[in-house]
Amino acid sequence: MSRANPSEVASGYRSAILSGAFNIAAGDYSVVAGGGDNQAVNGSFVGGGGGNRATGSSSAVVGGGGNHATAEYAFVGGGKGSLAGGDLSTVAGGYFNTALNEGATVGGGVINRAEGRGATVAGGRENQALGEATAVAGGERNVASGDWNFIGGGFKNEIATGTGSSIGGGQTNIVTGNFGVIAGGRDNRVMTNDAGFVGGGAHNLVAGSYGVISGGQNNQVSGSYSVILGGQGNSTGTGQFVAIYGQGVNIAVNESHRFYLFGPGTATSPSGFLVINRTDGDYPIHVGVTGQPNGNGAYLSGGGNWVNPSSRTLKDRIVSLSPDSVLAKICHLPVQGWYYKGTQEYHIGPYAEDFFDAFGTGVLDRPEDARTHLSPADVAGVSLLGIQALEKKVRALEQMVAELQAEVRQLRTAKSQLEHRSLPYDPKKGL
Repeated sequence: MSRANPSEVASGYRSAILSGAFNIAAGDYSVVAGGGDNQAVNGSFVGGGGGNRATGSSSAVVGGGGNHATAEYAFVGGGKGSLAGGDLSTVAGGYFNTALNEGATVGGGVINRAEGRGATVAGGRENQALGEATAVAGGERNVASGDWNFIGGGFKNEIATGTGSSIGGGQTNIVTGNFGVIAGGRDNRVMTNDAGFVGGGAHNLVAGSYGVISGGQNNQVSGSYSVILGGQGNSTGTGQFVAIYGQGVNIAVNESHRFYLFGPGTATSPSGFLVINRTDGDYPIHVGVTGQPNGNGAYLSGGGNWVNPSSRTLKDRIVSLSPDSVLAKICHLPVQGWYYKGTQEYHIGPYAEDFFDAFGTGVLDRPEDARTHLSPADVAGVSLLGIQALEKKVRALEQMVAELQAEVRQLRTAKSQLEHRSLPYDPKKGL
């Protein structure tokens, strides 16, 4: 036992007060290195400062003022008015910070609170990590309840319940449930027990299991496994596996496995176009670059008609066909009415296998597809050739009819002339 001056008390085996005033080192191996009005008991250590208390077994307060380490192996590095009240807890510094449970840590900042077992608040102001192994990296007035949750920063974000959830930052975002994520933005909500996600934006809500909103504002996912890629004022309804990108898409019925691309648009400025394999889109669906094998510029017109590229400049290896031969094949081509299996969709037309066998059209390096799929352009082309052959036959028949009509007229004229030359018939004389 040693003491620096009579105002200090060091009691206990090998306890020590090295300097300062009004310090107390009580219990074995307790040390106060300096400062004033400090207390170290139960083998604890106070490095200096004023009004510090290290009362937990083997605890330590390095410095600062009014700090308390009250549990076994608790540690306060400095600052003011902080408390390390859990075993193995740490407050590195800052003002009025609290680490209350086993292994809880506050790195610094002001009025931060790590209450759960192994919880951490790295810094910031008025942040709280309340559940086991939860963490708040910084920001202000963020609250992480539940276990194994994380808030990166921002202002007044909250993980209210559940486990394994995170908020990256932003403002007034809330997660309730398990494994939810809000990356940032403002006033976003994930309120499902199964891994909802909001990437950012404002006033977005994920309430369906495994739902996703990438961003935008005022969007809502209610169905499971559904996605809103962005936009404004969209809602998936309760259907599953629904995807939306647009504005004002509100699905009022329970429709599943749908993709919606929509914009309000006008007659002069349409919107909601789907553009594939090209950098400009001029139609509701526009696919590929004209002249390239990536869709070749085909499109769905504003009037609802599918339009294929057909310019002579896009074609080679031209094949001349006999209309009469094509017509003969048409005459032997089965054309029936049928339903697609498992549906009530009724059509009239040929079968792809018969059409391919008769005319050999389609993607020839994929014959398995050519025998199961049929292009409307090929049907139209074959029909036009058949019409040409029929037109030729009709013209020949018209010529024949004209000739026969002329012959009939001649016969009628001859008959009339013969009748006028004949004598009147006298029944008494006979012929």
